[in-house]
Amino acid sequence: MAADHSIVSFGSAGPPDLRLFCFPYAGGSSVAFKGWRDALHRVDVCAIELPGRGRLFGHAALRNLGAVIDYAAEAIERLCDIPFVLYGHSMGAVTALEVGFELARRGKRPRGLVATGSAPPHLPIRRERPLHALSRDELLEALRELETLPEALLRRPDVLDAFLPTIRADMESRETWVSAVRDIKVPITAFGGKDDSHVTADELCAWGRYTSARFSVMQLEGGHFFIKSNQDAFLPLLQDALIRCLSQ
Repeated sequence: MAADHSIVSFGSAGPPDLRLFCFPYAGGSSVAFKGWRDALHRVDVCAIELPGRGRLFGHAALRNLGAVIDYAAEAIERLCDIPFVLYGHSMGAVTALEVGFELARRGKRPRGLVATGSAPPHLPIRRERPLHALSRDELLEALRELETLPEALLRRPDVLDAFLPTIRADMESRETWVSAVRDIKVPITAFGGKDDSHVTADELCAWGRYTSARFSVMQLEGGHFFIKSNQDAFLPLLQDALIRCLSQ
């Protein structure tokens, strides 16, 4: 596994035809994508490592999505020597979309976008109060109810406390972000879990307004983290989506 400060590359199974830049959920790190390499053939799986987690755990997390977008775009811009696709889960899907717009503005348009477990950014967030403003106990309870973090982490409040500043910063960056609706002009594929109570089929379909290119949507068995609980079904479908991006 190769790494710099901002991107972790897990390499590829065979010479890569494509580079996949992955954006994790709120509070997540590059570790979320560690097992993907062998399932995605000829794809260089790279994960964006944001400050406050992983190898950058000692750094202050970014609390403004605009800063996150600039940070990620600058990192990806150095690795655009082969075709690339952006992928994100939950909050990471919104970040991936916005980074795609910024890269296109810089003349580095991705070949596609894959969004999982997320409503698009123009839709209102369905919460009574912003999560980032809650007390510790209120935030932990809200995270359990929303299923926005893996259950294994939620069962370890001692470990979770160390990550709460990063999770809170991620929530603030998303909850205070106002997106301008634009056409990214590349294929978009949206995946969701059939049992995800926080992302509806209609919300998945709403990703289609961001592209005049091909758009497809699919729901798989599982909840918000179907990409983990149903990984064996999801990763082959992700591979198919990446192949279609190359053929566009």
